[in-house]
Formats: sequence, structure tokens, C-alpha cells
Amino acid sequence: MGLQSEALAGRPKRDLKRAYATRSGGECSRLILEEEFSSESTDSDDPMYDAIVDSDYELNEEDDDVLFQRNVDGDTNKVHEFDEMGYEGNISDVGEDSDGFKSVHSSDSEGEDQGPFRVNGKKRFSNWVEFNVKTDMKNPIFCIGMVFPNNEVFKHAVRKHVVLTKKELRFPRNTKHQVLVRCKTSPGCPFWLYASSTNENNSTMQVVRYTPEHKCSSVAKRVYHCHAPFLAEEYKSTFMADGKWSREGIQNKVIEDFGMHIGYAMCYRAKSRAKKLVEGTIEEQYDLLESYACELKKRNLGTTIWIPTELDENVRKFKRIYICVAALREGWKAGCRPIIGLVGCHLKGVHKGQLLSAVGIDDNNGMYPIAWAIVEKEMKDSWSWFMTSLKDDLEINRSMAYAFISDKQK
Repeated sequence: MGLQSEALAGRPKRDLKRAYATRSGGECSRLILEEEFSSESTDSDDPMYDAIVDSDYELNEEDDDVLFQRNVDGDTNKVHEFDEMGYEGNISDVGEDSDGFKSVHSSDSEGEDQGPFRVNGKKRFSNWVEFNVKTDMKNPIFCIGMVFPNNEVFKHAVRKHVVLTKKELRFPRNTKHQVLVRCKTSPGCPFWLYASSTNENNSTMQVVRYTPEHKCSSVAKRVYHCHAPFLAEEYKSTFMADGKWSREGIQNKVIEDFGMHIGYAMCYRAKSRAKKLVEGTIEEQYDLLESYACELKKRNLGTTIWIPTELDENVRKFKRIYICVAALREGWKAGCRPIIGLVGCHLKGVHKGQLLSAVGIDDNNGMYPIAWAIVEKEMKDSWSWFMTSLKDDLEINRSMAYAFISDKQK
């Protein structure tokens, strides 16, 4: 072993191979015997000792530290990966010379980041405060730079602030991208709140100017913005949870929350509007007829549904609908008498029309529904269309074997 150490000491430095692996967590690549570290070996603290070379403390041209110092030189702005890895810094899309209100992603003030925003598919940070609908809507507080998702959320927050503070605020300017709020409680009140969108293609609203000072007292009566649309939005979940919420209950709830009295008509309008917000209008539900027909056929195989339409200025509109459920049809064939009653009645609602129906009689002399249809009016053409569809469904080939009773033969 001593001869081997002398041979290693006599070899040139470039011919030496690494005795152990320095880049694999310090684990040796071969077994090191205790004799190599005996007292007979040369002291490694000697500057002339070169038996073990290329240690972890020596740098060559391919080491990471050398490459980092050469290419970056301590400046992290040269490394683009810091942005993708989430480097936390004051990031601004418009530069240091920004005016402060052209973009919700720019800021001149120093401090901690307040909220994340998506810009060009990446997550950026801004010093502006973002309005949280779930938590901040209970008691809206405004500040310059506050960001709202859209103008509807901003206006509802203003209305909630008006009802809580009992101030008469108005919207002198109310557009999709600009909303101005002024106080009309008393002349000369300096209150001013103005919000605008960042650009025409973005619905986000940001508070640009805000003067919270009032020189007027609160009103004692009900404020203007405590109306049916506000109440419908405010108590939407309660209206849907309790469909029989009485007028007295609604009035007591408004008095308890806002200290204002509302009338019977406003309670009715707020309840109807809340139902529209959740279920949609009657016109919007006509678009769901085809989905309803597909689901009905899927759940009741063999069901017959016809939905004729008509064109009105290149717009397809509803005309009629005929429904005959397969289970009812087969039940009438199997256990009902050969008697069919035909009746029509008027529909009362927003959209008028006629309801045509065919009813049978079972063995217990009870009424048994067979098919029904909704048509524009009761006339020969609509009855002929309904009877033809009914005949095809019931497979009536000899009409003399059945008895038909109309509503005139009561």
C-alpha cells in the first residue's frame, strides 16, 4: 500500500482519476481501507500534497457556480425562469412611469401585494384591493383603486351602502364602462364616487375617484334604492328556500335589517323578481323545450312528442306541442274502456293559448289521461292536427269501435 501511495504521488496531476464520487451525495464509489488513512500517509494539509485532487471545493469551467456567475453575474432579471417559478417582486405591466389608473395590474405605491390577477395567461400581483362579493357585500367599504368584477356588482354594492347609511345617492352617469355616484340628500354634498373599466374589452371596474365625506344627515324614510330589484337580489336565497314567505315576514325582515318600511306591492314584486333571477323568464324557458322533450323520451321509451315551429323574421318561434307518454298509452290500451273524451280550455298567463286533451275512462269509472297538446287557438286546423296525432298513437283504424265525447256533450 505504501508503494501505491508513492506511485500516486509521483504521477502527473492530469493523469490522476477521481478516487471517489464527489457529486453523488458524498458516497464513495469504491471501498476505502483504513490503511490509506494511517499515520504513514502524507499529511493532506501540506500545500505540496496532491494525491487527492478535484475536490468539492475546487471549481472548473463546467461547474454551475461558474456558469451562473458568468451568465447572470448576480442580476436575477437576466433569468427568465424566475417569472415562471413565481418570483415575488413588484411586477408592473406598464412600467415605473404609470399614472396609476390605466390598468388594475399597475401600482405606484410600495407595499405588500393585495391580490392575484391573470395577465396573458400568467399570474401577476397588484397592490389594488379586490372586492370580495361573499364577504365584503355585507357592509361595502370603498377605497381608491378597489377592483370590482363588473358594473352590476359595483352598483349593487353602492345600493347596499345606500340602504345601510340611509343616504340618497344617484347614478348621474351609468354606462357599461363608467359609473358615477353623487349624493342628492342635500345640495352641495361633496360625496363623489367614480368607477370605470380598464378597457372596452374588460368588464372589470376600478374606483378612480372617491370622496367619502358627507355634509348631509341621513333620511328618516325609505331611501330610493330600497326597491324591488335590490330586495330580490338581497333575499334571493331566502325566497327560494321558503316559497311561502309571507308579506308580513318580508316586511319584518326588511325592518330588522335596514330599519325601513315597505308596502305589500313591493313585497310581491321582489318575490316575483327573485323567482325570475333563479328560474329565468318565461321566454327563456321556451328554449328548454327541446331538452325537456329529449329527457322525457329518454325516461319513457316510446313517448311521442311533436313541437311544430314557425319563422317570424328569420327567428324560429314556438307554435304547438303534442305529448303522449308511452306508459299512459299502453295503459289505456290494456285496461281502459273504448271511450275517449275530448276537451279544450283557455290558458291564463303571459302567453295565451289553448290546452287540448284526450281523457279515457278506466274500469273504476275514473278519468285516465291519454294525451294533451298546447296550440295557439281552438280552431279546425288545430283540432285536426291533434286528432291525427292521437289516432296514430292509439292505432285507431276503425273509429266505429270507439266512442268520442266532446266538451259540448256534458
